[in-house]
Amino acid sequence: MNSFEAELRDIAVYAPIGLAALCVEKVLPVLKEESANLRQQLPAARFIGQMATQQAKIQLRNRRDLGQEQLTSLLEMGNSVMTQFAGWSQCGAKGSGSAAQSAPSSAGGEPGTSTMVPPESIVDKSDPSAPTIPPVELRAIEGYDNLSAPQIISLLEELSVLEREEVEAYERANRQRRTILNRIVQLRTV
Repeated sequence: MNSFEAELRDIAVYAPIGLAALCVEKVLPVLKEESANLRQQLPAARFIGQMATQQAKIQLRNRRDLGQEQLTSLLEMGNSVMTQFAGWSQCGAKGSGSAAQSAPSSAGGEPGTSTMVPPESIVDKSDPSAPTIPPVELRAIEGYDNLSAPQIISLLEELSVLEREEVEAYERANRQRRTILNRIVQLRTV
């Protein structure tokens, strides 16, 4: 065997074996040391993970409870509005005059002192059981159907109480514009 083949054999066979042995000598102690460090840190990491999970559960539970409280509050408000709506609808269905006059005030005052316009205008007209408002013919303001809400509001102060009631009944039976209805209620209390 010549020297070239011997060198080739040394490079191809003995060098990798020597390198592997050297790595085992140098790398294994480092791996053992890091493994020991990891074993020491593992309980702390596990504890932190458990705490984070518990906190997340608590926050989710609090958010769920808060959401339930808000939903309950909204449902109570909805029930309150529906109760008021039912009372206003019954007033309008009985034909006892203007529902705004016969509905109690939101402050618990005398009838006719309400500053809110009852939501009779929200009644679903396609519902046959909903209270109906008979059609009214308007004579108080000529060309009423062609006027805008601001134009009508500017004319309301010039009308008598009876004419304003006529305008109110007509507006409720037709276009149900809240601005006009609210202004009529305001003028009634002046």
